[in-house]
Amino acid sequence: MREHNPIGAWLRSSRSQRRVGPGAVCATCGKESRPYGLIFGREPPCCYRCERVAQGRPPYEDNHVFGKHNSDLTIRYPINDHRAVLSVAQYRWAPGALDNPNGSVLREGIARMHGAYDNVEHILDANRAFAQKFAHLEDQLTIIYGPDWPEKLEAAAARKLASIRRRRKRNAADRSDGADDR
Repeated sequence: MREHNPIGAWLRSSRSQRRVGPGAVCATCGKESRPYGLIFGREPPCCYRCERVAQGRPPYEDNHVFGKHNSDLTIRYPINDHRAVLSVAQYRWAPGALDNPNGSVLREGIARMHGAYDNVEHILDANRAFAQKFAHLEDQLTIIYGPDWPEKLEAAAARKLASIRRRRKRNAADRSDGADDR
């Protein structure tokens, strides 16, 4: 999806980066570095998630998928993702789609397409990183067990389960023998 106003996007991004400072990272978790995920004016830098957790509140926020003027549908997202990804993506929406001042059915339809696209894109991006973890895990299992690791791992699990069952059976038999002694 193309930015409707690339200059405006650049200005918002650079202004946001200046507000939190160059290379800023949350001092509490050490993970969040996206400018929109950090609270402006905090020294040391702090992300919205860590601020919420410190206040004893859940680190989630409801995202109005299609914009609150178009629908009540919300999806609960981690607050940093909501602010740094999904809210920022709304700047790319067609003019008038987000606020839809006249309640236009067409503008609502445009907002629904944008919202669905942004949410699916975010979910896919998150899963892409997770897929890399799966690939790494498979590489490690192949190194340890060889290319036929699924069968070897299943056999090892079956042996372990049989061992656990034998131990439980022995423990149950020991307990019943001890009950007869009383």
